[in-house]
Amino acid sequence: MHSYNAMMGPTTRKLEIENKQTCIIDMRAWVCISLSYQLLILPVKEMFHLVCMVIIFVDISAAVSTCDKTVNISSSVTTIDLQDTPVKPDQCTWTLQSPSKTTIVVKIIDIQLRGSLDRVIALDGPHENATVIQQCGLYCNLKGSFLISSKNQMLIQTYLGANEDIRIFSVQAWAQDNGGRFYDKGYITLKNSTDNSSYYQLHSTIKQSDEKLQVQLILNDSLMYPASSVKVYDGISDQDPLLANFRTKEQFVPITSSQQDLLIVTEGFNDQLLYFGGSFDSIKPDCHKVSSGSSGSFSLDRKNFMTECDWLINPTMSSGNIILDLSSVDLCENETLVIYEGLSSFGQKLATITKKTQLSSYPLFSATAANGLSIFLNGQTSNSTCKTTPFSGSYWTVPGCSGDLQPSGMITSPLYPSQYPLNYVCQWNVKPGNKTTSLYITFNTLDMSGATTINVDVESKQVANYTGSALPASDLVTKVTSNTSASIVFDSNTGNLGTGIEIPGQGFSLSYKILECGSQINADNGTLSSDTDIPANVTECIWVITVPQAASQFKNSVSLNLYITGGGKGYKIELRDGGSSCFIYFFQVQDRAKRWRYKIELRDGGSVRSPLLYSGFESMSSVTTNNMVWMRYAKNSTENDVAADNTSFNLYFDTFTITLCDKISRLPYEEYILHRKNFSAKCTWAITPNQTSGNVIFEIRSTELCDNETLYVYEGAPMTDRKLGTITKTTQLSRYPKFSASVKKGLR
Repeated sequence: MHSYNAMMGPTTRKLEIENKQTCIIDMRAWVCISLSYQLLILPVKEMFHLVCMVIIFVDISAAVSTCDKTVNISSSVTTIDLQDTPVKPDQCTWTLQSPSKTTIVVKIIDIQLRGSLDRVIALDGPHENATVIQQCGLYCNLKGSFLISSKNQMLIQTYLGANEDIRIFSVQAWAQDNGGRFYDKGYITLKNSTDNSSYYQLHSTIKQSDEKLQVQLILNDSLMYPASSVKVYDGISDQDPLLANFRTKEQFVPITSSQQDLLIVTEGFNDQLLYFGGSFDSIKPDCHKVSSGSSGSFSLDRKNFMTECDWLINPTMSSGNIILDLSSVDLCENETLVIYEGLSSFGQKLATITKKTQLSSYPLFSATAANGLSIFLNGQTSNSTCKTTPFSGSYWTVPGCSGDLQPSGMITSPLYPSQYPLNYVCQWNVKPGNKTTSLYITFNTLDMSGATTINVDVESKQVANYTGSALPASDLVTKVTSNTSASIVFDSNTGNLGTGIEIPGQGFSLSYKILECGSQINADNGTLSSDTDIPANVTECIWVITVPQAASQFKNSVSLNLYITGGGKGYKIELRDGGSSCFIYFFQVQDRAKRWRYKIELRDGGSVRSPLLYSGFESMSSVTTNNMVWMRYAKNSTENDVAADNTSFNLYFDTFTITLCDKISRLPYEEYILHRKNFSAKCTWAITPNQTSGNVIFEIRSTELCDNETLYVYEGAPMTDRKLGTITKTTQLSRYPKFSASVKKGLR
């Protein structure tokens, strides 16, 4: 850029160029001056009045001076300099105009005003009634500031007083495809840019003299290369404090200005694939809060409440979760509190609260630290009669709960045994292996709301789903083939898109194992054999066998026959009883050694929680009380008997149908009422406690038999062991003596 200084006579100037040539210019017939030299205007003795002159470098090869001119602005830099002219106008006006769908950026290179009435005004449009972008008087300092239009026109005016001191006003202007000036509230984007840099000016309009406003910026979408950047300045100059220099989307955090302007400068987006976007809003101090620490709190004072206030929580940590605890919500009429995952209302809505739906206490809410969490309070009108504190709360951060499963262990819901937060997701993965395994899961506790789920997925397909508060009747054993992924996913998503608030439960605790064999078996009958179903050198396998449900008035059980073949110190098996009613069971046990290298457990039900039917490794027979049996095969690593390796087993199972009135009891104390609607031609209550010694005491509290009905009481097996009593309709009593039988034999 070429510059000069001038002291002017009435009509002429004496100019000396760098090679010391001298020329005289008649100011009344001013012409274009070559810019190939730097011009120095020498002083003369005459004094003169201040006037206004402008030299315009349109293509960096020529200069024109005039007032009240329209200047066409392109993507190339245009420089505008204000100097004195021999004729004194009170006002000079320049209308800057760029191509359609572009905006104008003006950077103030230098400004020096001398009179008390001097001022420079920039307007966002071509007319004097356009919105003021900026104005500057005697003592303002806008050097280095940016003036940006919202469209493709800007008006710059200078007003000069009678002071004869020299004034300086020098700017550079250019057009841009993206960027511009934005007011109060909205959304900004940058895409398909051909500019290396783009400039955005966000401005909050103050309507009252005592009003204070700030600008809040939330960037929420982008595709950036390593060379791209988004810089945010607290003001209108790139010399103002730098609030952020974002180079990746993951770095985005909410930005709030200290006053009513934010300047955004983007660089390196001149690629059609690159873009960014975000929202901004005008906010009132103390009505809007941004928290970036690992914990914090906020209580909104109603005197600071505008029609909208918010609390944005965006910790600097890139992993883990935010836990939000709303300690109180006390809204007035027409006020709504909304909680989002994310830092704007574009995020996932977690809850909506009004005066009618507010609660005395709230569950915890959660969001990933990477996404952040926000609370927005809206009111249609200010309520001067309402004096409550709208809301208060606190938050903290916790590590993420996802990870890889070990060979065995236990996992729990977040914050267990306390209530889990809403909108929390945990995923535990089974590492893909080079051989087929079985994932075994059993629940220890389960207490979840209806919208909260636990899914077990294998190869992205759901194999099991759990919710509610009832423990599953069956444990899960699912095959995971080689090089296949499997996962356990806990999801306490609100499930209703924020229209209400789920009340969570205590959560869950489950144990798991990654086994070498085992599965769920659903069949009418079948066989499990050590020869075909157990790979060599395994240490543990678990199966859950389920036969079909019976028709009405009947119940299916599982008939079991275990056969042990071979010699040595053998194996061991367990069976457990998980039902509430049964027919009868019996054992046929061969006389074998009591010291086993292997063990089999059979349980009367589908879970390890079910009652134990059998534990050992000897031939036996039994019938379960329900349609499931849990079986575990395990190796006792402390025993070492080569002969035992030649011992094998076969377990045959079949469906056994009984009536609903049959029941088996193994607890130390139990009651039973036979309802006539469940009565069939024959019903049996078998009492066989798990104790190894002692006596069973049986008390009949009432009988109301019909004709041709007989009640028998036996010690041991019916019809073969000792009969203790016979009761008919004609012999029944209003009160009966107690009966007794040995625990070993039981009572029927």
